[in-house]
Amino acid sequence: MLQGPRNAPLRLLLAHRVGAYVLTFLASFILNKELVWSGVLRFSMWGWLLWIPLLAAEAKLRQARRLGQQRVIARMQARHEEARDRAPSAG
Repeated sequence: MLQGPRNAPLRLLLAHRVGAYVLTFLASFILNKELVWSGVLRFSMWGWLLWIPLLAAEAKLRQARRLGQQRVIARMQARHEEARDRAPSAG
């Protein structure tokens, strides 16, 4: 899910998660403050848009984790059924 050149920025964000959160917070805070201090806006929420790539990366990671868990559970169930089918029946 995170392979390929298209997802390279998302992989970079996830590889450096703490730094990405810190930089995103600082950038959004500074952008909002600059827009207010410059007099362009009285109140600004535009900086929150900078969180979109980070939240998208986190969503993809959760989706990949969920898919991985489902695959592991499916493999375990298949092994269990295979072992049960091979076991000699008692009686």
